[in-house]
Formats: sequence, C-alpha cells, structure tokens
Amino acid sequence: GHEWTRAHQCFYTHWNLELRNQRGKLVYSHRFDTAGKNIRINIDSKSLGDTLAWLPQIHRFAIRHASSNVYVSHFWQNLFDPKAYPELTFINPELPLHDCYATYNIGFYLDHIDTHHPEDPRLQPLAKVAADILGIPYKEVRPVLNSSTSGEKSISGLDKYVCIADASTAGCKLWQHENGWQAVVDYLRGEGYQVVSIQKEPTQLRRVIDLSGDSDILERVNQIRGCEFLIGLGSGLSWLA
Repeated sequence: GHEWTRAHQCFYTHWNLELRNQRGKLVYSHRFDTAGKNIRINIDSKSLGDTLAWLPQIHRFAIRHASSNVYVSHFWQNLFDPKAYPELTFINPELPLHDCYATYNIGFYLDHIDTHHPEDPRLQPLAKVAADILGIPYKEVRPVLNSSTSGEKSISGLDKYVCIADASTAGCKLWQHENGWQAVVDYLRGEGYQVVSIQKEPTQLRRVIDLSGDSDILERVNQIRGCEFLIGLGSGLSWLA
C-alpha cells in the first residue's frame, strides 16, 4: 500500500528531502526549489488591517522568488492596484488552484504557534508576522491602493471635517475613558470641524454626521483622503488612513 506524510512545520522552509529504504539506501531525494512553480499564498483573515499589512510582504516574497508564479487569495480584491503588483496574481479565496508546489497561509494561529510561526506573532509587528511565515527579512512597506480612487472629497458640502472611528474588533483596543469620545467630538465641533463617523459598527456619539455602516471600501478611502485627519484605534480604518 501507499503511505504519505507531511511536516508539522507550515512556514517557509528550504527543505531537502531524502527517502531511504529499510537498508538505508537512498531511493528518492528532492531539494526545495520554487523556480517555475506555482505558489499559493492565502491571507487567512478578513480583517482590513491584516490585509493592508501583509500584502506588501507577500509582494516582497514574490520579488525574491521572481521565477515563481505567485497567486494571492484575499478578501479585499478591489482595494489594491493590480498594476503595482505585476509579480502577483490575485484570486478569490474560494477559487481552487491545482498544481501548487507550495501553499502558505498567513494569519494568527495562536493554538499552533510552534508549527505555524517561526516567531511568536504576539511579540512581532503586524506586518512582520507575514514576513516571518514567508521566510523573508522584515521591512515595513506601504501598500498601493487602487488607482480608481479619485482622491476627491466624497462628502458633499463639507470642506473641513474630521473622520472618527471609535470601534474595533477587540475590547482591549477600545478607549474606555468615560465620555472620552464625546468630549473629543464636542471639542472638535467647537473648533469649527464637522465630525464624521465612518466605522462599520453603529455609533452612539452625538453631534456627528453618521456615515457608519458597511460601505464600499473605496468610498471610505475617499472620505479619509478628504478629511483633515482621522482619529481611530488599532483598527483597519487606522491602517487604511
């Protein structure tokens, strides 16, 4: 019968495989080589901030492995400018891709840190998590957004406004100061600014223009580009800003 096995280590490793029979005779060997091969990299997170941080590291991996065909699946297909990433082929996460020489998943695997991360991801900068998994030196790089975003103010009638986002995905990221956010809004209004809530979650703040909700991400890009500044937390909108 046939047997199969796999290594527990899931991050980039320059493997040298040797298969020997019971007498110790070498019957098969293979040295890891990505040249001319299909490589699939999955951004295993729907988070906007994660994607903004990790895509440039994947691009750096593709440049390093220029002779490979690098496919990237992620959940923000219309956010990035494909012309800025000729070394990458963007695919939808549900698209099957056969004949892959190697597949890497980028995410936080806190239940399997030793097998999925060469370094503890809780102690690393967010973008470095992807660089570590892909086996490249870390360098912070800003992503290139879709060129179809015009940069024009998309909130009609507002010439001087501040965007605000007081929600995030985890309680430890929230600002718990009692009445703190409302005090900030009231101060900004007193300084002559309109204040626009652009978060996905509903806002409870008063005296704001409420544009919260699940808006198109490119609309959020233009809203942020047109504002004086954004006040936020450790959330995707802060990464986007």
